[in-house]
Amino acid sequence: MSELTPSIWIEARPSTGLKFLIGGFYREWNHCGDKSTEGQVQRIKIITDQISAACSECERVIVVGDINLCCDSWDLGDYRHRRIAEVLKETLTTNNLEVQKFGSTYFADHPNENGEYATSPLDHAYTSEKCEIMEAKRLENSSTD
Repeated sequence: MSELTPSIWIEARPSTGLKFLIGGFYREWNHCGDKSTEGQVQRIKIITDQISAACSECERVIVVGDINLCCDSWDLGDYRHRRIAEVLKETLTTNNLEVQKFGSTYFADHPNENGEYATSPLDHAYTSEKCEIMEAKRLENSSTD
């Protein structure tokens, strides 16, 4: 864990005795006044380093959190947080983690200039291949943060 980004890791061993590492994250837009893209890249690297370390230690890794990156948009060439997302996506690929899709978790409470209310899947869950995922979903009427 790091003082530079909110995270927590737990080790779980259910009755089967299999070891799971479960990490929770919140990727901040602003840390101590640093809103820069470079600062955000450095902070996502802290998260990805922790994910890689967990995957090196254990075959069953689950990562959940408010990553504040839209996984529906992060492959688009004009995605404004693409540089930050690329660091995360590379780590997910390298460690063979699957992004669990459960839809939008951010729902704007105000319209944009076009009168539209933005929605986005900002909360994420990633799982390693050895995790047997039956279903990944969000609660109805739930949202980020």
